[in-house]
Amino acid sequence: MAKECGVKNIVYVSSVASLDFTKLPANVDNGYNKDRRNWYYNSKNDSDKLALELGEEYDIRTVLVLPSAMIGDKAYKLSYSNNLVLQVLNGEIPVDTNVTLNWVDVKDVASGLYSAMQKGRNRERYILSNEQHTTLQETVKIASELYPELKLKMPKKVPKCLLYSVAGLMEFSSKLSGKEPLLQRHYLDMFYGLNQDYDISKSRKELGYNPKSSRKALEDALKYLKTDWKKENGL
Repeated sequence: MAKECGVKNIVYVSSVASLDFTKLPANVDNGYNKDRRNWYYNSKNDSDKLALELGEEYDIRTVLVLPSAMIGDKAYKLSYSNNLVLQVLNGEIPVDTNVTLNWVDVKDVASGLYSAMQKGRNRERYILSNEQHTTLQETVKIASELYPELKLKMPKKVPKCLLYSVAGLMEFSSKLSGKEPLLQRHYLDMFYGLNQDYDISKSRKELGYNPKSSRKALEDALKYLKTDWKKENGL
């Protein structure tokens, strides 16, 4: 369809989920995620490769961008990442799953997308994230410092074996309810204890990508979700 319409350039939005995490910080030069236990990550791996193959086949310049956990304002509907920040504000994070986040402001990702169209090299992948991860406890701590009146409780660390048991129960319950479980065993297998750190030097050098810090992105998202978003949605 793109070829038939005369499209010459495509920026394909993928995800850091398609990166190889066996060596940190994760880098596009290290190839693709070798863990095939999750359909979402499989889809990102496979669609990445397909986009590049089709771009070459039809002679369409194709640039791939890989964002991390995008958060920020102007949210028509809350994404998974923004919703997690809202859960932090609402004190709905009772335990620390030892899964880290790499927060990035959605506006920086949008700017990175624009730069990728202008400057990105054909058939290259660019990470749009921050360099260092933020733990769940650090996230709650930042929210507590910003809004001490909320008296947020620090999520407790629990052993992986206990989280694994809870995840199993949630998976069983999801079969009855039809709703996706909040915690899944293969998710713990893949990301428990993994520090989501990324090498974004290529994006900085070639795209001029310069995101605000993870902390600043998180603070801005917290302020938006606590005030403007709730007003916009009558909460």
